[in-house]
Amino acid sequence: MQITLYTRATCPFCVRAKALLDQLGKPYTLHEHQEGDAELTAAKAEWNHHTVPIVIIDGKLIGGCTELEN
Repeated sequence: MQITLYTRATCPFCVRAKALLDQLGKPYTLHEHQEGDAELTAAKAEWNHHTVPIVIIDGKLIGGCTELEN
């Protein structure tokens, strides 16, 4: 299973998503950005998901923290 997260350091939902994956022992690739960062803006457009975190599992958009928790 390959997990990728696009996050912001100050986002509480991003912190929750990372904590959940850490607790479950699931490795993930982290792309942490500041709001307005060009790479984060591009990821939001590519995945058509305009909030963070952006959670990708095996190349498919899962959604954000709420979807990851479910």
